[in-house]
Amino acid sequence: MATLTHSKQETPGLMPIHSYCKLALALALALFCAGCGDTFRPVATPLTGAAPDPKPFHLAVTVNVNTPGNPGSNMSINVSGDSRFSSVPVGINPVHAAILPGGLRVYVANQGDNTVSSYAPSTQAGPVTTTQLPAGAAPNFVHSTETANVYVSMPGLNSVGVIAVGANVLKATVPVGTNPVALAETPDGKHVYSVNNGDNTVTGINTPNDSVSPQSPIAVGASPVWAVVSSTGGVYVLNSGDGTISVIDPGVDAVVATLTVAPGANYEFFDSRLNRLYVTNPVANTVTVLDLSQSPNVVLATVPVAPGPLSVTALADGTRAYVVSSQVSGTANGTVSVIDTTSNRVTKTIALPAVPAAAVCTSARFRLSTASSPDSTKVYVANCDAGGTSIIRTSDDTLVNTLPAPMTPTFGVPQNPVWVFTQ
Repeated sequence: MATLTHSKQETPGLMPIHSYCKLALALALALFCAGCGDTFRPVATPLTGAAPDPKPFHLAVTVNVNTPGNPGSNMSINVSGDSRFSSVPVGINPVHAAILPGGLRVYVANQGDNTVSSYAPSTQAGPVTTTQLPAGAAPNFVHSTETANVYVSMPGLNSVGVIAVGANVLKATVPVGTNPVALAETPDGKHVYSVNNGDNTVTGINTPNDSVSPQSPIAVGASPVWAVVSSTGGVYVLNSGDGTISVIDPGVDAVVATLTVAPGANYEFFDSRLNRLYVTNPVANTVTVLDLSQSPNVVLATVPVAPGPLSVTALADGTRAYVVSSQVSGTANGTVSVIDTTSNRVTKTIALPAVPAAAVCTSARFRLSTASSPDSTKVYVANCDAGGTSIIRTSDDTLVNTLPAPMTPTFGVPQNPVWVFTQ
């Protein structure tokens, strides 16, 4: 009887089964041990980054005059991009503008056609509303710390108009002194003060009923030209003729102090961060710095600056003030003096490009005006003669750009900026 025997058969060229098992075990051990050492294989894992932190939207707005008899314009500049955001047509010969709290609406005084233009600054092509004032009003200043009413000085009628924001109509006319040239309102919105250059007075207006305060007119110094309100509500009226500042207490509507600067002073700016008042003087070629935190208020410094200072602004971060000066003799030369607020000294002088003097700028209240952005990154200089607005970067106090004002349709040349403010 034959015995059957099973013999192991292996396919030529292939590894035996047990060899595969040994190899797999060796590989597994190698991978495990590799994980126990100090060397790791990097693994790319997608990570979702945080969303960008958008910067607050800030604008610089210039008021631009056109050729005689033609509508002017407002130009808005995007602070973060140093570019034109919008151009808005306004009335004839615009001379001043202001913005409501919160940036809700811009109001422009058009002296040439007795109107006030208004629009929403956040829109690039929003509708412009025109509020008609009485004939001969010749408006020259607009101001408000409220959201319900806007006040416009009308020197042609020796009065102040009250515009209701909701309807954009003139709802009241308040008689004031002769030739009102500036307005100031208390932070609580209860009192407006009209600076009357023609009779050296200030008229107090009670805003709840648009009435003249019983204590008015309030006698101040010679040729008052400007007024600002401090954080505590004091009204500081600048008198150019005798170089004084009359301080009015809104609680009693009376002058409670008189400060001395120098005759010829023409403009003042309140720095709420440091509680200081800056006063420019194109006659003395100085800027006077007053400390309003002390009682009585004191002069901290009188700073020599470039000849012909016309306007001043201070950064919101409290580090510097910027003074713009104009010298004109056929050629218009602009200069920006940078004042360090710690030392109260000029640390840098920035020259603006020299340009031919423009005839339309001769009658402008400010051939140069200045304002700083709320984030302290930029300073803007509206240059009437140059037909544009210069932009200074404050990180290194360098002139980085000059944006031309909107073009005059008839002649194809830029209009001329006469005022600038920021939001």
